[in-house]
Amino acid sequence: NDDTHLKADCLIGADGIHSVVRTTLSKASPPRFKGQVAWRGLVPADALPSGMLSKDAHAWLGSNRHFVAYYVRGGTLINFIAVEERDLWQEESWSTKGDLTILRQAFAGWDLPVQDILNACHDCYCWGLHDHPPLPKWTSPRIALLGDASHSMLPFMAQGAAMAIEDAWVLHQKLKDTSLTLEQALTDYENIRKPRTSMLQNISTQNADLFHMTNPALVMKRRASFKIAQMVPALRNQRLDRIYGMNVTKQDD
Repeated sequence: NDDTHLKADCLIGADGIHSVVRTTLSKASPPRFKGQVAWRGLVPADALPSGMLSKDAHAWLGSNRHFVAYYVRGGTLINFIAVEERDLWQEESWSTKGDLTILRQAFAGWDLPVQDILNACHDCYCWGLHDHPPLPKWTSPRIALLGDASHSMLPFMAQGAAMAIEDAWVLHQKLKDTSLTLEQALTDYENIRKPRTSMLQNISTQNADLFHMTNPALVMKRRASFKIAQMVPALRNQRLDRIYGMNVTKQDD
């Protein structure tokens, strides 16, 4: 915005969901509001009853909404994400302040840990969830997109930041390969990363419906599948390996 001009061999657009670089590279389909909003907040762990939450990720699923909580910062804080369905459009921004009164009303009567977390919270944010279809192209001969700029995804697999880190590793490996031209390096980067990030975009979108089921028969089926996954870890791991079993630092080209 200050009219600064720079010269470089390559431009990397790692400028997020509202990417300016993306608009110069690819005509993306406009994001679609999913009819859901996400609330986010942090609570000091010592503000909650001792031992209330184990050191695991916790999820509560209900009709048209769900709540997730887990420890961060070495166990000193609890981060929560609360998602509810809403007809009115909501801005797609992580920095939009939320109203705690509305949030507490939305999850009134839920499990006691949820109530304790929300009662201990003093500040929250709320933003609209938008579905960003996979882009037709991430790169040009001298431009590449990375992270949310290229594959923004719904938060229902919690993989957005992880995918950006993986992108950065693969892009770095390609750019330092002196046997490749710049255009070849960027093309290889896109070809390697696009199938994986598109898969996770699709899974995240599907989970939006899975988590908020209202049909009693489907809810029972979901509950049964979760119990089977708990009893047979091999089945659970088989499903999750394609997500968490990837190590891009050891990935073959």
